[in-house]
Amino acid sequence: MHGMSRLAIGFLFLVACGTATPVSPPPAAADLSWNDTGPLLEQLRAAAEQARVPGVVEDIDLLRQKWGETTTATTPAQYAESLNDDRDALVGGDAEQMRAAAEDLHLKASHCRAGAPWNELVTVQAHTKRDGAPVPGKQVMVCRRGWANVPSKWRPLRKLSSPAVGELSPGTYVFRVGGEAPSTQKIGGDGRPTYDFDLVIP
Repeated sequence: MHGMSRLAIGFLFLVACGTATPVSPPPAAADLSWNDTGPLLEQLRAAAEQARVPGVVEDIDLLRQKWGETTTATTPAQYAESLNDDRDALVGGDAEQMRAAAEDLHLKASHCRAGAPWNELVTVQAHTKRDGAPVPGKQVMVCRRGWANVPSKWRPLRKLSSPAVGELSPGTYVFRVGGEAPSTQKIGGDGRPTYDFDLVIP
């Protein structure tokens, strides 16, 4: 944490323990225009060809086909960020990130094959529970699998539990409540627009 003040480090520790003021989401990034999405998909395909991970090029080709059929639709910022991460992982990521990127792209393509719009965000509702009973007022943090060790990739869901609510692109995510053990969930892949699941708090 070079360059980070002791105060900032202490605050992050309190957030992790669930004892600090809830983390505010970062400023919303702009959606990606239809014209700018095309080059990103081309870069992603080139990265997949270089990485030679089985099945990834086919999944990206499906996404490119569906993008071409939309003609004008913008790409939500969260979806575009995940595509950027996948491209970077395929070019220079470690083995875990490359596997995570391949799985992420397969879930996105499978979501399309199931009839969902190619760049649709899925609404997630995370119910925090203890001994089967709801535990309200908890902040749920989320990060794409493969990037859990990158602090800047963690985001809070936009509403406290229970349920905590947010919108995510299809993919595999790690969810965390305070200092509790993280839970991994696959989101999307079957065309459903909403996913509900429980996060157990000891």
